[in-house]
Amino acid sequence: MTSHPEWAAALSRAEWALTAINAGGTNADMERARTQFRQTVAQLEKSGPAVVPYLRSLVAAGDPLGFSKARTAARLLARLGFDDSARALVDEALSQNLISATVARQALSDLDTSEAHFKILADALTPAASVGAEVTNALIDALGRQRVPAFYALAESWLSNGDESIRRSLTLSLVIDGGSEAVRLLEMRREDRDPIVRIRALAGLVFAGQRSLVAVLIQSAETGGIEARYEALKWLGLLPLPETVEPLRQSLRASSPKLRVAALAGVSNAGVAQSLIDLSEALESTDTRTVEQAAALLVRLIGRPLPFEWKGRRLTGTSAKAVQDVSAEVSRQWIDGKRYRAGRLLTVQGLVEELVTSDAQTAFWILAGMTSQRFGFDPHVDQLKNWRSIEEWRAWAARHADAYEPGGWYYRGDVQPFKLT
Repeated sequence: MTSHPEWAAALSRAEWALTAINAGGTNADMERARTQFRQTVAQLEKSGPAVVPYLRSLVAAGDPLGFSKARTAARLLARLGFDDSARALVDEALSQNLISATVARQALSDLDTSEAHFKILADALTPAASVGAEVTNALIDALGRQRVPAFYALAESWLSNGDESIRRSLTLSLVIDGGSEAVRLLEMRREDRDPIVRIRALAGLVFAGQRSLVAVLIQSAETGGIEARYEALKWLGLLPLPETVEPLRQSLRASSPKLRVAALAGVSNAGVAQSLIDLSEALESTDTRTVEQAAALLVRLIGRPLPFEWKGRRLTGTSAKAVQDVSAEVSRQWIDGKRYRAGRLLTVQGLVEELVTSDAQTAFWILAGMTSQRFGFDPHVDQLKNWRSIEEWRAWAARHADAYEPGGWYYRGDVQPFKLT
């Protein structure tokens, strides 16, 4: 294998850029890091496919001490755009070496859109089935992000004949896509035999404007197995619809801690004054996971530190009471029926800025439901991949800020009346 000193130097620059992007920072810091990464890719592209074996060797080494370099090399393979680099990345994703396979699978979503890359990914689906669900899901995710016409024909076939894992991953990709072809395929899954596929399809159709299906989602959250109810509660908690709030509140009393945790997240996303009371009451639960979730969500919703005192994973009684008092006081200051986030009235601009934070997934789905916009944002990839979309979101929000009253309830651009029953 040929190596060049400039390749190692380029790898180090790209590694720094990815580390900076993952760490977050100011817009200026992030722009410097993204520019550095783009320039590194452009430099390596001048070497042509000759650089591919060098980068692949770093991925294939599977050295725990070289994990950061392996991850960076995998991302560079994806962004170079050569057919050879795409094949190398897919081959490593099928590897039995955990580190090599992990970094390669994570990088698959970074592959540039092209018919050639789509074919390379699609051809790997059959051998992937013998490796396991994780690599299959990674390939499906990457295929869904290719957004080429052939994807929808493949998706239609696999949704009919694929195994459970593939069908669930494909459905989620279609929900994220949200385009007309994706909606057509989701329509075909409304009565699917798998409850997870069915619920994801229903959620995608609600985001696409079929509001009447919310009632079916609510029913799915109240009946059936734990896994299906949990899935339904997750989506209900992301939809910006007033009629979802009371069912979410009712699920706070579910016997399953898993369901209570999902309901807590949804109640927090609603962001109304009653949310503070519901979250603070959950601090009295005997389930540590419920208490920890409620505490974290209260801090996020109120937007400042709270007087928690922990003994191990449990709150002291006086601490819980103190936090409940603070929550009650804040709730009295909030305008009835208005939505809040981080202690302030929820705004489209504020949600857009959350796209560069750890809350990006939640912020995106709330935005998508409120505005019906997507701009190609993918809630399951990082800022480097999403940056063009984030810039489009910022420009759109600046133009349309006056159309969305702070704290208002909106569904696909239309204002919604809110009142708790």
